Amino acid sequence: MEDTDPQIVADHLVASNNFGKATYDRTLRYADGYEEVHQVTSIGPSVTIFGMVEDDPDSVIKVIIVKEYKEGIGRRHLACPGARISTIEDAIDAATRRLLQETGYAPRPPSPHHPAAIPLGKGPYMARSAIDEVDIVILRNCHKVAEPQLRPRESVMVFHYDLVTLLNLIRCNEISDVHAGNATLRALLHLGWFTLQLPSK
Repeated sequence: MEDTDPQIVADHLVASNNFGKATYDRTLRYADGYEEVHQVTSIGPSVTIFGMVEDDPDSVIKVIIVKEYKEGIGRRHLACPGARISTIEDAIDAATRRLLQETGYAPRPPSPHHPAAIPLGKGPYMARSAIDEVDIVILRNCHKVAEPQLRPRESVMVFHYDLVTLLNLIRCNEISDVHAGNATLRALLHLGWFTLQLPSK
């Protein structure tokens, strides 16, 4: 934190639900003594899942994307699958559990020398209004092993998109979550399928 960054004075709980999501009025004090209140959200520990289908009949690697209702935009929207992380599991456990529940897919090692799950660490959720970061996990070689086990009133549609289509959806703002784009970029960089060309000085 820089010396000029505002200091947190107080958090006042506004609302919460049974799934760990909470909204706060956060009072900030700036270096000149000025105070103002911002509404911030906490979703608790969570993970974004970059699930890869590598034995697609078209012989094209695809990514698992879900379409579900989003409260903020008031309609169904595309996103990477995600999960809240319980106190008895880590990010990989939560990602594997939730992908199976939400889509019926489970990962398996693509080869003896490659793991089925790769943690990429944390990335930003919504930097403007959220106070959490989100873990990012790649799940490799996913295949369908069961029917989804959704919660009551939960409705999720499952799609597979090739990488070019996925990147175009992100570019056109059809993928709703900031961290979905971040997860995709970091996954592609990790897998070596995308490189950054930095300008020379």
